[in-house]
Amino acid sequence: QSVRIIHGKGTGALRAAVQQSLRKNKFVKKFRLGLYGEGEDGVTIVPFNIDFDRDNDIKEKEVL
Repeated sequence: QSVRIIHGKGTGALRAAVQQSLRKNKFVKKFRLGLYGEGEDGVTIVPFNIDFDRDNDIKEKEVL
């Protein structure tokens, strides 16, 4: 499970702001720029660091 944040290429200011915010989010372990066909430098791909249990409650993934 992941999310694609579309910020465009432009000057890179919006990309930098998005990625700075992601660094502070406890549910985000890592992120990367898009690859060819995903949007390349115009998107940031963020895998979720959470799972949903059967009651749809959010819980952090255990990292081994």
